[in-house]
Amino acid sequence: MKKVYLMATAVTAVLFPMTVAAENGKKVPMMDEVVVSATKTVEKRKEVINPVFIRDGYELSKSPAASVGDFLGGEPGVDMRTPGDFGGAAQEIRLRGMDSNATQVLVNGLRINSPSLGSADLSSLPTNNIDRIEVVKGAGSLLYGSGAMGGTVSIITREPERDRIDANISAGYGSDDTYQIAAEQGMFVTSGFGYYLTAARKESDGARDNSDLTHNDVSLKLLFEPAERYTLTFYGDFVDRSFGLPGLRPVAGTKEYFRPNGEKFYSSEAATLQGRGGDENAHLVVEARGQVTPWLALSLEGSYVALENYFKDRYPSTGTGYKSWVTNRVLGTEVNAEVRPNDRSTLLVGLDHGDFTWENENKSLDANGGEVAGSYTAARAGLHTTGTFAELQLKATDHIKTVAGLRHEDHSTFGTENLPLYGVVLTPRENTVIK
Repeated sequence: MKKVYLMATAVTAVLFPMTVAAENGKKVPMMDEVVVSATKTVEKRKEVINPVFIRDGYELSKSPAASVGDFLGGEPGVDMRTPGDFGGAAQEIRLRGMDSNATQVLVNGLRINSPSLGSADLSSLPTNNIDRIEVVKGAGSLLYGSGAMGGTVSIITREPERDRIDANISAGYGSDDTYQIAAEQGMFVTSGFGYYLTAARKESDGARDNSDLTHNDVSLKLLFEPAERYTLTFYGDFVDRSFGLPGLRPVAGTKEYFRPNGEKFYSSEAATLQGRGGDENAHLVVEARGQVTPWLALSLEGSYVALENYFKDRYPSTGTGYKSWVTNRVLGTEVNAEVRPNDRSTLLVGLDHGDFTWENENKSLDANGGEVAGSYTAARAGLHTTGTFAELQLKATDHIKTVAGLRHEDHSTFGTENLPLYGVVLTPRENTVIK
């Protein structure tokens, strides 16, 4: 009887508001949720053919997740992978059972996947500037290329709102001497120009030896609307991280090991105490959108990505080791035209181009941790890629929709001798100390 009573109460609680609304002759207001990443255009969620789920920044801020990867890792059908339990461990997202290099991650339409790895590290992304996250499961290669065979994760950051000033400061402290402080502020300066600025810092000693993290990030979004149908948006962020690389947790009973010169190389908690790493990542994107006519919309985007990752480690047996820098830079452009002759048909035509440059630099370390003279080596590579695509959507009825499209990609490599990174010729690094 108790179970029946609880069930009846639950049903009544659900149906009662609907009954009252019906008796009063009122309809419960329901808003159509829209997405932009599934089709590169504003589309109602219920009309997108691929499975889509949306999470907003409020949900992220109230969750215990410390990163975007942690937040999305608990969603059905989302596989989050990480190589370890330390602060600087990368976090990769996999959709539909495919590898992380088949999931395209975008921030305000900018692809942030590392060209040399193919995957995106979600652990390093700022979290206090996120407005919403759209996850589209299923192939998106037509619009985004081969890197989106599993799906896309699109992050849209916050922007200023008219007649409102946003200002917020938050701080927190937790175990392992972990603390975080973040600030954000946004507003419209004039009727057509606004900004949204965020900054954050996080430090942690980590749960075991050499698993510490120091993370700093800043982001800025500028919004310029000279007319009702035209928008110019600028977004940029910079992330600087330094962290320990503790390696595997040793087997129980492992004792501390010191080199003859007194340097400590491993302990019962970390396979290496000499491993260090860091990231310096920057993203810039400028986008112009305009509704030229009631049936034609145009967009033009320019972007720049600079990713630098550095690593250092030494071997307990000899004390020797290495320093390594991996640099990826991408210069991209994209133009799209959306044609909607009526409410039941849409044609999207676009072109995207990217110049990718990659470099790996290495230096050897001697038994005392000093750089070995003449040990500098470097490998360089470059790639041009151009993709053109067209997608046609036709709605036969409110419940039947047909999508057809075509994409063509062209890739070519370019010279690797003294490869310039957009005007800056790389030269051997001097005695550089990794943080």
